[in-house]
Amino acid sequence: MGVLKKIKLIFVIVLFSCNNSKDVLPADPLNYFSNKIINIQGKIIETDHEILHGGSLRLINDSILAIKNLNDDLFLSLVNLNNNRLIKQLIRKGNGPGELLMFDFCPHIRKDSLLVYDGTLRSIYKIDVLQAIKNTSYQIEKISSFLEHHPITSIWTGNIFIGSGSDIDGRFSLYNQNGSYLKGCLNYSKPERYKDFPERVFSTGFQGCYTINPENRRIAFATFFSGSIHLFKYSDDNIETIDELNFYEPEMTRNNWVCAFSYNKTKVGFTAIDSDQKYIYLLYSGRMMKEHPDDDRECEYLLVIDWSGIPVKKYKLDKPLISMCLNGKSNKIYGISYLPETTIVQYDLE
Repeated sequence: MGVLKKIKLIFVIVLFSCNNSKDVLPADPLNYFSNKIINIQGKIIETDHEILHGGSLRLINDSILAIKNLNDDLFLSLVNLNNNRLIKQLIRKGNGPGELLMFDFCPHIRKDSLLVYDGTLRSIYKIDVLQAIKNTSYQIEKISSFLEHHPITSIWTGNIFIGSGSDIDGRFSLYNQNGSYLKGCLNYSKPERYKDFPERVFSTGFQGCYTINPENRRIAFATFFSGSIHLFKYSDDNIETIDELNFYEPEMTRNNWVCAFSYNKTKVGFTAIDSDQKYIYLLYSGRMMKEHPDDDRECEYLLVIDWSGIPVKKYKLDKPLISMCLNGKSNKIYGISYLPETTIVQYDLE
């Protein structure tokens, strides 16, 4: 082979390697995947009950869909996917017995129960869904409270709680089963223009959604108001970064001890995440807040990566979703769509 041909071959190899390196990421997450788009059509699940302002979802025992109600007197609706009937609504808003002030699902390792986090009360509660369905009365059991800090998000690994967005100078905080603080782990890898933001300030603007893989002891995180996916490995006393996929930065300014987002510049990122042992599934919006004031959370794309951050598939959804959960056994997702009424949609994945 001639010298010129060798030079050309080396140039092509280097160029190909650079274009496929995770160190040089495109600004648009969609371009991280292959050009092939898998178009799939959603099936509307007709229920016997109108679901008003449905939010995030969890799947219980592959057959019960738990739906967070955003604007209702009751926080939680349970739908039986075998017959599409409403089973029960649970947890009234309030400060009395069996009531909560706030409600967020707490990612955890069990698939037959729910853990929920009340950020106002700084407490984790367990809901035995199957027991609540059988009995007329039900109880929510407080299993832990964070006495020293105020995490925005909490994850249960089976042995420890992992808090994020807390009022400490770090990325994560670890707590024992009683909620007592153990240690802080990692710092945020902040973009250059936010280097002067204290950790606790930056954390208020770098929030998103989490999923946990207990088999491999890994956690995945995706941002709401920027384009980042971060992968971590955890143990009972530490958290390590596996990889960071930072496609585009948040657009925010510091306002005392919190971050304020730019309405004109912010592009919504990932609104939901779920996983199985092999893959991570993410709903991606990519819509500008200014251009989509009423539907910036609606996602037309479902992106799939593996636990090393390698892109796998890119789906185009005919009915945009604002949230979703995965049924890994039957290879499908369930999501909430506004059509314009709140609707449950099922997608069978290829």
